[in-house]
Amino acid sequence: MRLTFAALIVICTVAAGPATAKADGWYFSEAFGHTEVTDEMATQFSDSVFTARLAIGRQVGPWAIDAYLQIQDLDGVAAYRGSTFTGLTMGVDARYIMKVKGPLQVYLRGGLNKMTVNTGDTHYAQNDLRRPLRHDYEGRGITYGAGVRLSGKVRALGLLYWPMFFLKYGPKVTASIYLDTSQQFVRLHHPTARSLDGRLSTWLIGFSIGGGF
Repeated sequence: MRLTFAALIVICTVAAGPATAKADGWYFSEAFGHTEVTDEMATQFSDSVFTARLAIGRQVGPWAIDAYLQIQDLDGVAAYRGSTFTGLTMGVDARYIMKVKGPLQVYLRGGLNKMTVNTGDTHYAQNDLRRPLRHDYEGRGITYGAGVRLSGKVRALGLLYWPMFFLKYGPKVTASIYLDTSQQFVRLHHPTARSLDGRLSTWLIGFSIGGGF
């Protein structure tokens, strides 16, 4: 039987038992990866070869809340063939984090979001060519995901120059590297075209730094 990465994280989370991550603090994270587009959305837009995610959040005990911005480059297909578009998702996630062993942690996350796809379909207000009206796809959706990360204390001076992370002196911050996978379900609407149901499967490799995880 073949297990997905998310299923493996769920199993690890259950196996980890009550050993939750116990660190509080604000943090910032950034990640980059790839997104596969399926369902009706795939009839108009292809997969994203470049996906970026920026987030700011706060952890209290094993729980964390992220506010994030995710950007995708999307190539058009069918009527949009030959054009490149931008997918923009803004959302909020809740994350439950559990410690496995040493610096190794796993987490589950889920939340709500709003997505806009810039179609480049520009019209103008009647009798006023100075007022462009953008007709983009817009919609709301839900996301669930899972990840695994390595976290530890590093020197804050490394923010200025990365080799300084490994100095023996200076204040410390918490940093982590992580691998994340997620499923986003969204329904996109357009004022002059039919609505599209979309499923976006994203893989990200990222880095976080802050007060504590």
